[in-house]
Amino acid sequence: MKNLNLPSGEGLAARYPGDIGIENDPSVFFVERFESASIESLSSKWTHILNRDGKVLSFTRDVPCGSPSGSSSIKMVATRVPGQVESGGHLFTVFRPGYEEVYARYYAKFLDNHGCNSHFVQLAGAVNPPDYPIGTAGQRFDTEFCTGIEPDTLRSISTGFAPETSGDEKRKKILPPGIWATYTYWPDMHSWQTREGKPDGRPKPYYGNHMPPEKYIPVERDKWICIEFRIKLNSHPDKSDGEQTFWINGELAGHWGPGYPKGYWEYDFFYPDPDNPESAPFEGFRWRAAKGELFHGTLINKFWLQHYITENCFAMNEKYARLNPDYPINTSSATVLFSHIVLATKYIGPMTPIKE
Repeated sequence: MKNLNLPSGEGLAARYPGDIGIENDPSVFFVERFESASIESLSSKWTHILNRDGKVLSFTRDVPCGSPSGSSSIKMVATRVPGQVESGGHLFTVFRPGYEEVYARYYAKFLDNHGCNSHFVQLAGAVNPPDYPIGTAGQRFDTEFCTGIEPDTLRSISTGFAPETSGDEKRKKILPPGIWATYTYWPDMHSWQTREGKPDGRPKPYYGNHMPPEKYIPVERDKWICIEFRIKLNSHPDKSDGEQTFWINGELAGHWGPGYPKGYWEYDFFYPDPDNPESAPFEGFRWRAAKGELFHGTLINKFWLQHYITENCFAMNEKYARLNPDYPINTSSATVLFSHIVLATKYIGPMTPIKE
């Protein structure tokens, strides 16, 4: 079953060429055009900035076509460091108290020698979130408290649309950085430890669930890409009527909700495949499972613009470079540019080019 009421193409951004004035739209609650005079001054909008040794973040005049004159974007560089588990940085912000439905639109550009990606942009939700990101990899949220995290900072939702290189054989044939797919945490998520998606007793049984769209979309390099994703929370602790949706360049790229798409689970991957005999309609998202005040207090209220490359990912790039010498891939650093970030409660759509 497919939801035919989803928007695509032009959105509210069409009324604001170059995104100029879009912050005044009643549906918009956060805008970043990177007009700050310094990296430090970004703290007026972002509650936490990670810029290791001052070498990760910088401004550049490389911006999407149609941007206003004098526009900037932010460059994030992950540099391989011997003995360091991961490299990169982030901009993180909290918007309190939060919303039950959020659309996040941004532009990204991977440099022409970018390899595999580790962690990318996310929306998340928590009760009384701190002003900094909390790492809870390997643990499920909401139905059980995460180790070392106080109940009042309980995090129930985290999702993003990110480059993905692991998975089935068909996807492995796609060139790095990979294809677009979800990386999602929620209370009813599946475990990586058994084919049925159940934990088998080993530690850290839950990592983000991967959901590629039915039509695989390669992540292009050396090209500005408009990415938008939306989360709609469930209406009751016992209902799985939550949704998530993704668009690439204004075209609907993937939608998951109660009854759609039809596919099957294998470990922590959900593969949309209406013709597979094991397929069944997707169950939908029970983003919030806590009762009472925790349920109503859990809203979408965090946005994490991040670019991290793990040492394992750099090693994968190195191996790929040896096996594919004609395909340019940087084994010592990885660079992504970000621009025109807008968060809203309605569909945003691609930026309308400004008329000079």
